[in-house]
Amino acid sequence: MLPPYWQAFPVDWCSEFAATVLKEAGVFETREGFWGVGNVAEKFQDMEKWISPQHGKFHASYEELGSFSNHKILPGYYAGLFNVGHSTFFIDWKDGFNPNASKNVFRAVGGNQGIDRVTVNEYSVGTRLGDKPSIWWQPMPEVDETFYRHGGFGRTRD
Repeated sequence: MLPPYWQAFPVDWCSEFAATVLKEAGVFETREGFWGVGNVAEKFQDMEKWISPQHGKFHASYEELGSFSNHKILPGYYAGLFNVGHSTFFIDWKDGFNPNASKNVFRAVGGNQGIDRVTVNEYSVGTRLGDKPSIWWQPMPEVDETFYRHGGFGRTRD
């Protein structure tokens, strides 16, 4: 039998899967019920562990994402893909990270990725909207509404 909150919501369960993984791993406590990409990202922001082009303690340049800096994206980091409304976990850069490319592809494991199960899929981070990246890595003057179109990564370990 499904929990009551699942009966009220459709099959989009990627963020609920991510929240459960994060809870089981001891990253943070979660509440029962529906989770969205924004809810998970807010938890990381509250803990000052959100990496994005402009928000939080760990705002990072595009070049830093693949470098050996504090902002390097590591396997197991949460990825909030606001452009496509999806939660997943970073595995690796498909062909390495090229800071001179306008788009870099990464592999990620998550729930409800194209089919109704946990799978590995490919997503992208990019600096040009024309490339249609899953995460657009450009700072914006306003942080409020436009922030949620950028996405970012949550540090799941120190």
